[in-house]
Amino acid sequence: MEFKKHKLGEFIDSISDTTPILKENVILINTSDVENGETLNHKYVENKNLKGQFKKRFKKGDILYSEIRPKNKRFAFIDFDANDYIASTKLMVLRNKGNIDNDFLFQILKSDTVIDYLQMIAESRSGTFPQITFNELSNMEINIPDMQSQIKISNFLKQIDNKIKINNQINDNLYNLAFAIYKNQFQFTGQSDCCIGNYVLPKRGKNLLSRDAILGNVPVVAGGIEASTYHNVSNTKAPVITISASGANAGYVNLWDVPVWSSDSSYIDSDITDSVYFWYVTLKTRQKEIFEAQTGSAQAHIYPQHIAELQINKLNMDDIANYEKEVKPFFKMIGQNKKENKYLDQLRDTLLPKLMNGEIDLYKIEI
Repeated sequence: MEFKKHKLGEFIDSISDTTPILKENVILINTSDVENGETLNHKYVENKNLKGQFKKRFKKGDILYSEIRPKNKRFAFIDFDANDYIASTKLMVLRNKGNIDNDFLFQILKSDTVIDYLQMIAESRSGTFPQITFNELSNMEINIPDMQSQIKISNFLKQIDNKIKINNQINDNLYNLAFAIYKNQFQFTGQSDCCIGNYVLPKRGKNLLSRDAILGNVPVVAGGIEASTYHNVSNTKAPVITISASGANAGYVNLWDVPVWSSDSSYIDSDITDSVYFWYVTLKTRQKEIFEAQTGSAQAHIYPQHIAELQINKLNMDDIANYEKEVKPFFKMIGQNKKENKYLDQLRDTLLPKLMNGEIDLYKIEI
């Protein structure tokens, strides 16, 4: 198999089609609406008074790729009819020029090699956000094999992607089932003399700056949605609920099936209660209400007392225990699927550069 080094610009164009859509309703795609290959939003809105950033048209086969913070993996492969969709100007619309396999092209663009390089470029620029341009992307040099090899590589890697997708679909179904059972038994009905604090009290985390973290595998949960960094020890016991304490995502409720270091967040772990999954579903169903409880003018905050003060129906402890017992296998399987997906992600990202550099004999791989 022969490899040749090429600039990505030989294979892709950046499309800036701003032709208006003359329909009553459209679907708007912002950077937050694409993630790790998927388009998350397919809801129609009225086609008038649209924000100025929504201008770009795209079509099936295109790749949407965020200009901001490449490491956040805000990109998507468009595998559907997109005639009614409009993308934000913060998303590059990348189109295959026709001289590379489209699936192989997408595998390249979402690879760790490309993302890490673009993130380095973004962080080296001055400005508010770590940002990239199409010029920087198109000038990247990549080893490209012949078309037959491209197809074989992409077919192999797509099997990994499909397994990850199936695991995610299973997890979505399990989440929905756990929430449906809860809604049937415990949905809050209105005013009550009871509060969550009558049953469980979240604890404050202990601040840990990124520069003070000792590199390890333990997620550090601060004020954001994802781990802010990784540390070598935890201050919680899994499973654990975290509630982000400050910033734009103050109040965000998350569930971890591994021990974490709770930093700029509150937490409820298995040392605090035997019913972590019950309380996770309880808080997640009240997510909007928790966000609305934010205090502070300069920076939003959510403290443990905000959670403790949330009204709740009077609870029967046997009912909680029965619910926990019923849904625990769901969340265990969700955790196993997440663990497998993490392994598959790492496997794919490790294999791609080796396949492209000829370190692995492509024709000895079983598809």
